[in-house]
Amino acid sequence: MPDLIPVVNCPICGSSSYKMVSNCVKTINEKSKLAIELRECSECAHWWNTPLPSQSDLITLYKEASPFVVSDNWGQEIQKKKPILFFDELILSYNYPSSFKHYLEIGCGAGYMFKLMKNKLDVCYGIEPGDWCDVENIVDNISKLPSDITFEVFVLQDVIEHLVDPVLTLSQYSERASDEAILFVSFPNKDTLIAKRKKHKWEMIRPFGHLHYFSKTSLTLLLKNSGWEVTKLIKGPNQFPITHWKTYNFPRTLKKWYQNDQWYVIGERK
Repeated sequence: MPDLIPVVNCPICGSSSYKMVSNCVKTINEKSKLAIELRECSECAHWWNTPLPSQSDLITLYKEASPFVVSDNWGQEIQKKKPILFFDELILSYNYPSSFKHYLEIGCGAGYMFKLMKNKLDVCYGIEPGDWCDVENIVDNISKLPSDITFEVFVLQDVIEHLVDPVLTLSQYSERASDEAILFVSFPNKDTLIAKRKKHKWEMIRPFGHLHYFSKTSLTLLLKNSGWEVTKLIKGPNQFPITHWKTYNFPRTLKKWYQNDQWYVIGERK
């Protein structure tokens, strides 16, 4: 592991007041004895882990498929074809204005959604630090995007919770957004009963794979502090369509349905 950096203040609202949820949370690396803290902001109820790697070190860990950030079979799992589930359908079925031409997906993995959106919008780019997708126009960081393009559609599916500073990251993409841009983002919902009951044993608590866990207040502040605003907020996963149950693990589907432990957000430029 690289050196770890204490995250003292709330990464979303900046408050120095917090409650200790747990001071001994194991990382997802089963061979490591390293344990870190899980804190809750007293102001916005955001949960975050501390200490953390720097963002550059974190990207290196993902590029190396380190067991501190991904599971052992992650490389095989990310290549599998998935059924189209609720958040995918939300993005694909959205009624985009005819003027929308440019799409940017951050954390596009093997390019599953990226390839589908290439059939809907004219110019598609993706950002993915890992070496999991050999598709044109996917780069490993924002600096490699064409400087003369602004984007109308941004997708961050299960990405924000992996970032050291999610406010800074969304602010960077806000600077590349057209005035009418739309943002789709999903991340763990710590306001659920299952999260409140299980606390640091909630299955979404998986440092350094996940670093942030959002309350309704903290997700609203996340967008506000990075140049966006919430236009639609959904607790999910919602009921998966019955046709998907044949291709999705049934017990896991029921468990996720019951837990409802994700936020699905649509936002627009402020």
